[in-house]
Amino acid sequence: MRIYIIINNAKENQELASLRDWLLPMLMNGQVTVADAEEIVEEKLGMVAEERGRYSRVANR
Repeated sequence: MRIYIIINNAKENQELASLRDWLLPMLMNGQVTVADAEEIVEEKLGMVAEERGRYSRVANR
């Protein structure tokens, strides 16, 4: 069962890397906005971006 999880994660990582490589140049040169990119990700992968929230710093240990 664990091998299927590993294979699925590897496939998802490849899809995300491919989408990143395609979207990043367009974001950087202004061809698309972040909102456009979120819609594209949702359409292509069925994923929804996390809601924007506050982040706090973690103290050094």
